[in-house]
Formats: sequence, C-alpha cells, structure tokens
Amino acid sequence: MRRRRSDSEGPSNDRWLVSYADFVTVLFGFFVFLYAISTAEQDQVRKLSDAVQGVFTGAPRTMTPIPIGEPITAPVESGSADQGFSDPGLREELGSALEGLVGSDQIRFREGAKWMEVTLPGDLVFRSGGVLPGPEAQTAIVRIAGVLASQDNAIVVEGHTDNLPIRTGRFPSNWELSAARAGAVVRLLEDSGIDGERLAALGYGDNHPVARNDTERGRARNRRVTLVIGAEGSIPAAPGQR
Repeated sequence: MRRRRSDSEGPSNDRWLVSYADFVTVLFGFFVFLYAISTAEQDQVRKLSDAVQGVFTGAPRTMTPIPIGEPITAPVESGSADQGFSDPGLREELGSALEGLVGSDQIRFREGAKWMEVTLPGDLVFRSGGVLPGPEAQTAIVRIAGVLASQDNAIVVEGHTDNLPIRTGRFPSNWELSAARAGAVVRLLEDSGIDGERLAALGYGDNHPVARNDTERGRARNRRVTLVIGAEGSIPAAPGQR
C-alpha cells in the first residue's frame, strides 16, 4: 500500500511570494534610477559637484560679478580743500556777483572735490538774537541765488551759533536758533528763483565751531550761515565729513 505524504514534507505554496516581492523591489529601484538619470540636468550636476568640491578644498564662496558695460571710476572724496570744486568757474561767478557789497570781504569760500562752501558771518546776516537777514545780507543772498538759479546743484544751508546759551520762549536753545536762521536763508533763496527741491536747511547749534569760543572774535566766527553747494549729482556732506 502506498504511503500518504504528510503535509510537513511537501513544499509550501507561499514561498513564491517571497521571490516575487524581491523581484518587484529590485524592479522598482531600477525604474527609480532610470527616472533620476533622465530628469537630472547636466548643469545641475556640475554645480553640485563644484559646490561639494568648494567645501572640501576651501575655494572662495563668493561669485565673481559679471561686468555690464564700461566700468565707471569715480573720484574719491577726501574732503581736502586743495582738490578744487568740479566747477572751477562757479567761485569766480559768485565772487563777481558779491563784489562791492558791504561786508563782502567777510564772506569766505572753501571748496573740496564735491562741494563748495560760501560762509556768511552771522553778525553780517542777522541782528543779535534775530533770524531774518538784514538788508545787506538779503542783497548778498539774492545775488548768490542769481548765480545758482541756472544750475542744478543741491544746496544745503547750515546754521551755526557760538556756545553762549540762549533761552527764550521762541528759541529754547541754540538748536532752534540755528535752524530758524538756516530756514530763513533757504526761504529767501527759493523766493529768489532757486527750485525748492534743490534746497535743504539744517541747524547745528554750537556743535561745529570753526574757532575757539573763549574769545569774542572766535565766537563771532562761529556765528555763521554756510551755503554748501554740492557738485553735480551729489549731496553735500555734513560738516564733520568735509
């Protein structure tokens, strides 16, 4: 009689699933690999390679700028009065316009590479404690405006005082006094034909003296209004930077 085979001796009907699963996994990985190769761009691979190489070799991490057009070289502003203003004829025009006026010999000119100063003594321009220019000062300012009106330079009017304190209801300190005086000159320049967009008024109080404040002569020099004319296309620098 033939012996019946026991269930433990026969092959399992589920073993083929293991092989099939392995095959599917390998096939899936193969298709993923093909997809990655087909979608990767050569330029991206090169950039990635360069980046990795830069990390390990210490290569510079900044990109070299690509020049567009011709390089522009600008002169460096050193603030030295020996360099000369970019419009050398402007000083002569202003000097000629002010010639013969009362106190014109007290008006000071100073210039650098990108600016020119025209300084009017405060005692010449204003009465003591006042903010409105006197008749002689008005004439000088109007003549200055006549020269500058045809230009397009930016003009900053700076008001300066000595260090003697002022405490009034209108001017609690020298800040307010210097700003009001600068504003009065700006208004007169605008009324004389200069475009208001070119003008600015700044009050510095007693913070930028040009002489010692321990003498009356020094304090008189520090009481002043300065017209700072910028070179074409530039904004005049602050007093401490000129």
